[in-house]
Amino acid sequence: MNLRRKIMALTLSVLGCVCILGSTVNAATDTSEKKAPVDMREGSLTVRTFETKADGGKAVNGVRISAYRIAEIDENGEYTAASAFSDVLKDAGFGDLSGLDLTSTDANSALRKALADHIRSDGAGIEAAAEGETANGEVKFDFGADQLGLYFVQGGLIEGYFDGSVDGQNGKLSYIPDTALVSIPSPPNSELGTEYWDHLPTVNLKYTKGGLWTDPPVLKSVKVLKGSLSESRDFRFVMQAVGDAPLPDGEKVGGDGSRYLEMTYPSELAEITDSSGKVTKEGRSKEFGVIWLTTPGLYEYLIYEVQETASNYTFDKTSYRLYVDVELAEDGTLTGTQWYETIEDGVTTEVSEKTPAGPGAESVFRFTNLYSKSSGGGGGSGGGGGGSSGGHSVPTPVQNVSEPSVPELPESPEVIPQALPKTGMLWWPVPILAAAGIVLFAAGYILERKN
Repeated sequence: MNLRRKIMALTLSVLGCVCILGSTVNAATDTSEKKAPVDMREGSLTVRTFETKADGGKAVNGVRISAYRIAEIDENGEYTAASAFSDVLKDAGFGDLSGLDLTSTDANSALRKALADHIRSDGAGIEAAAEGETANGEVKFDFGADQLGLYFVQGGLIEGYFDGSVDGQNGKLSYIPDTALVSIPSPPNSELGTEYWDHLPTVNLKYTKGGLWTDPPVLKSVKVLKGSLSESRDFRFVMQAVGDAPLPDGEKVGGDGSRYLEMTYPSELAEITDSSGKVTKEGRSKEFGVIWLTTPGLYEYLIYEVQETASNYTFDKTSYRLYVDVELAEDGTLTGTQWYETIEDGVTTEVSEKTPAGPGAESVFRFTNLYSKSSGGGGGSGGGGGGSSGGHSVPTPVQNVSEPSVPELPESPEVIPQALPKTGMLWWPVPILAAAGIVLFAAGYILERKN
């Protein structure tokens, strides 16, 4: 019996020692992974801007850089999302910011895109915590101790002034900026070999040359009801920009200040059909011209036929609204989708499927005239006509936006890797294991004393 008690007491004592030693080892292991306490003092952020290596790698000057604080940081290195960004962070799957991997410039691209879209969206009303313009390829921001936290950094897009080619089409390209997430200060990072909080981090933003274009065509179809078509004439169509949507080269401004593009359409290009709908002469579509889209946004156009009074003709009162939605893709390039609505008598009768914007994706807008030689007299008047009659609305005039000046491109700045946070192990099991060890050790000692 005494031997059994001694064995039990010895076993409990050994278990207690194992728990205590295990806690000590675990604590030592956590110490190597756990972030050190944050020194809550002022810091600064340097942002460097340069072309991609494929474009030359030179520094980019004169671009506006904005830094938005999306979360605060405390002395324990924990982030608390700012109210203006809490919803978008949750929607992107980052309600818990401790899960962010900021060690790679390509990490969290989906989150950075969500943040950029949120800031750009109408009604967001979000102001940058710091803004500045690059000189010699960089700009520096200073932050007080009460301004430390997690920042989203983005550069201003410089609209098209580069001559270049996209998908076989030559035109004006833009400088499209990358974005970044950075913590100020940046925590210790084992991958970068840092063991301290870096209060002077550096972020590198790449600028890529790029653009997106569309080239919407129209097709004129003349349906001969009676007689034969002998009259040769032109038909006129208008592409009217809504808001500040860009137009092809050769744009005109109407007397009321509205922006529109007018072109003539010789009848020999039209598709001719008989009363049964049989095509008697093939026609081909004609384009208004290439529209270059060099900044993200939703662009809208109204396309219609100018209504006239012409002998033996009626005119198609159908109109189309073309939409092109341009986005900044995760890889820093521009991408877009386009679709249109068919409007008849002021009512939308058809909405097309969305297709990628670019070559080969343009929708052909068809306008049909009815021709009847025996009908005599005039066809229908009224209709679009740039808003003169017939109910086609004319958008509010928008002044042309001047092109930005071309920045000088000095030599490429030195690229310095940034020290960014990495999540470590948790310490909460340590006191529990230590307490369990003490209890077991005490139990073994009491049993031994009783023996």
